[in-house]
Amino acid sequence: MAAGTYLKKKNNPPFTQALEEHLKKSEAENEASSHKRNLLSAKHLKTHFGTRRISAIEGNQILMRQYINKMKEEIKAKQMDRGRTEAEVTYTSINRELALLRAMFNVLIKAGKARKTPSHW
Repeated sequence: MAAGTYLKKKNNPPFTQALEEHLKKSEAENEASSHKRNLLSAKHLKTHFGTRRISAIEGNQILMRQYINKMKEEIKAKQMDRGRTEAEVTYTSINRELALLRAMFNVLIKAGKARKTPSHW
């Protein structure tokens, strides 16, 4: 508390709750195809981040690196099973998932529920 890192629970929601709220906004503001892509991205993000509080995710480079590495392994395995060579493997879905995550955190920052977006490098 003295360091200013304590947040009330209402200002530090669980990841899944914050993501669901963001997806509702996404549905209202985006085209159907974009919202559909966001739903798929959200599924992967929920699996990894679960019910962790937002404050536990923001700025957590280790957690972000674990997510990216796990997704890269899954994508590579799927694409190579489908006949691609290692040089042909693409990771664009990870970028889309991270874009959704950043967008959600930017909204949370404006609402005072987060201080920074998670870094992934």
